[in-house]
Amino acid sequence: MDILDKRIVVTGAAGGIGKALAKAFKHEGAKSVLIADIDGERASKTAAELGFKSFQLNVGNEQEIKSLIDFMNEEEGGIDIFCSNAGIGGVPMLLDVTTEDWQNIWDINLMGHVHAAKHVIPQMLERGSGYLVNTASAAGLLTQIGSAPYSVTKAAALSLAEWIKITYGAKGIGVSCL
Repeated sequence: MDILDKRIVVTGAAGGIGKALAKAFKHEGAKSVLIADIDGERASKTAAELGFKSFQLNVGNEQEIKSLIDFMNEEEGGIDIFCSNAGIGGVPMLLDVTTEDWQNIWDINLMGHVHAAKHVIPQMLERGSGYLVNTASAAGLLTQIGSAPYSVTKAAALSLAEWIKITYGAKGIGVSCL
């Protein structure tokens, strides 16, 4: 994946893995990196620190993902790399996890990837190039002891990334999972 002069979105970028990705992209010569996070204040601080723009959103909300993509299209003329990194640990175990808790972790840990792919892949297909980076966790391959919702949603995120690569790889769309 070539980073030089690319227009990049990183969700969950106010701290942790997302902030580290944004720093690495800056170091490698990205044209722009949008620091996107549910915590707008921390996203603004990180963006200011790195010299980029920020965007507040909940990745589990499809309309907010569409608004983020529209923002990048207007501000930067498109998206070359979309790092769907936002995620949560959620409520541990299984027996005490409510349906609402399951839905929340599902929306953030899986549907955030789905919404991003659904709305950014069309412009990538039109250009014949683009890259998705989905944070999926080793729990998606093995399991996360003590957390059924986390394990299940990360396995689903991994499966989605594989499907996208199989379906669109020959059309110029790259996919990686962290």
